[in-house]
Amino acid sequence: FTSSLTIHDTERYYNARIVPFESDKVIVLCRDETAKVLAEKELITLNKKFKSIFDNSPIGIALADFETGKFDDVNNALLTFLGYTKEEMLSFTFKDLTPEEYDKQEQFRRKSLEKSGHFDHYEKESLSKGGKRIPIALNGVSITDELGRQLILSIVQDISAEKEYEISLKQAKEQAEIANNAKSEFLTNISHEIRTPLNAIIGFTDLLLKTALGETQREYMTTVFQSANALLELINDILDL
Repeated sequence: FTSSLTIHDTERYYNARIVPFESDKVIVLCRDETAKVLAEKELITLNKKFKSIFDNSPIGIALADFETGKFDDVNNALLTFLGYTKEEMLSFTFKDLTPEEYDKQEQFRRKSLEKSGHFDHYEKESLSKGGKRIPIALNGVSITDELGRQLILSIVQDISAEKEYEISLKQAKEQAEIANNAKSEFLTNISHEIRTPLNAIIGFTDLLLKTALGETQREYMTTVFQSANALLELINDILDL
């Protein structure tokens, strides 16, 4: 049996064994198990902390068998955005939820796990219960549980919102480019439509000014010539913005 004793204000743990000796005596064999007991208590505490973080994390977390890829445990956050029950998830492997086009990426990540014990951030899609493809980002490490099994601990984040933002940003950029091209085409056309007749007015007015004109006629034509040039300059400034 294991018993604790407080010696000099320090609690110590001993494994005791009683062995009969003669008719009215016994021998008590004691072994100091303090280090072992404290290590076990620390392990229990760490397991409780890990379980609490695992269960309550707002980001998806999954434990899967290293060899088979079958899920060993998943948290509620992962279940929420994939739409499966826990029983359903524990019947799947990673491969069951991964579209075939990601097979090469999966093989590369497995090699990384075998070589370095972890794989870095990468993105793929996962199949939800309704068959919809959910964009996810993953990070993973290889761990060994108390039974000696090798597992993969994966952090799985739903990045649907980020992908939708990227798509909307791309669409906005494309629309802006279309609008800018339309603006350029419009300005090119309007420039031709306005400048051509205005240049004709300026040119013919200039020719008329070089002919014999009365004083009043010359005054009128000079006003037309100057106004047309001023208007052309203004139009150039506007269209060249």
